[in-house]
Amino acid sequence: MSAEQHHLIIDTLLQIEQMLDEMSERGRHIFLLAQLDGLSFAEISRRLNVSVPTVRKHFIRAMTQCLLLLEDSP
Repeated sequence: MSAEQHHLIIDTLLQIEQMLDEMSERGRHIFLLAQLDGLSFAEISRRLNVSVPTVRKHFIRAMTQCLLLLEDSP
């Protein structure tokens, strides 16, 4: 791996960490369950014992934060 590739990977990981850090704890948990585990909102709702609209609200908030951070990055 070249030094440039290594730098790009580290930079990307730092951006992801920043995005996750700026989310609420519940929002981060819901976002990760949906994005990494591939769970549906209904599955997340059952797992966390919250309503589907609550899951949807937190997921949309988390995605909005991600998009805003990506928009601000060079």
